[in-house]
Amino acid sequence: MLLYTEDDTPPTKGRKVIICDDHPQMRGGLRNVLIGMLGGEVVAETADGDEAIKLVEQHRPDLLVLDLSLAGTLSGRDVLSEIRRQHLPVKVFVHTAFLNRDDFEEWTENPDGPDGIDEKGTGDKELAIGFTQVLLTDDKYVPLRLIRKFGSPRYGKALDRLTPKEIQILKLAVQPELDIREISKRLNYTSSTVRAYLSTVYAKLGLEQHTRAALTKFYYEHRDEVVA
Repeated sequence: MLLYTEDDTPPTKGRKVIICDDHPQMRGGLRNVLIGMLGGEVVAETADGDEAIKLVEQHRPDLLVLDLSLAGTLSGRDVLSEIRRQHLPVKVFVHTAFLNRDDFEEWTENPDGPDGIDEKGTGDKELAIGFTQVLLTDDKYVPLRLIRKFGSPRYGKALDRLTPKEIQILKLAVQPELDIREISKRLNYTSSTVRAYLSTVYAKLGLEQHTRAALTKFYYEHRDEVVA
């Protein structure tokens, strides 16, 4: 378990997920992250876009992990468009080897775009952070790596990438007298939920060292940007 301690229950435990990817090996890797690291329940898998929509209608999952290149008549883009057209209540995380600048720019600005975006080849821990954010919040997940690759005015300043809740947790996390338990008490969250938020904060800020020292240094270097 990378995001949580052995005593924690992941806040994503029991969340229902469908995987839509045309490579069995990739589906297996995603399954390991979703089940092994996040405690989720993979209720169905498919390589076919048409079937993916039917499975979403049948199972009503919390999350659909969606490739863009699929078997069948529908592409991943078609599946996303149809899900939005039908207003199906599922969050969509696009996980693809074929992300281009046009898609990135459109999807980061369009509320009907995916709830999370990442490229294949991403490490398991970073994928777990992305899935966790999409499952727990209403904010789009866009990793810093893609922001640097494609550029985005919306995500220009580091702290603009954080949601108000993440900024609140950042402010508490840099107070040396507060540990995870104390922060959890103040926010009425479980310790695992706070750790999940902190993992997302580190990822969004591009901090490779997940330590309080690194977070505190960043905070005081950018304190004037922090929303009051």
